[in-house]
Amino acid sequence: VMACVRYAEDGLWYRVRLLERERNRWRIHYIDFGNGELREERDLRPVPSALQTVPPQAMRCTLALLRVPSFA
Repeated sequence: VMACVRYAEDGLWYRVRLLERERNRWRIHYIDFGNGELREERDLRPVPSALQTVPPQAMRCTLALLRVPSFA
């Protein structure tokens, strides 16, 4: 299920996926950035219809053939 929530750092609204309900709070995932947090249910708003069909802009990536330096 998707919703919108105002991000505390900049006061702007972002799309989120509702992951898990914990009493009156939701664990959310910002689908366009990849971060997440726990937010009060009263902070959630419906996603505007024009944004419901826009695919998430964040994607999980990994780096291939990366060597982590060893610190002796």
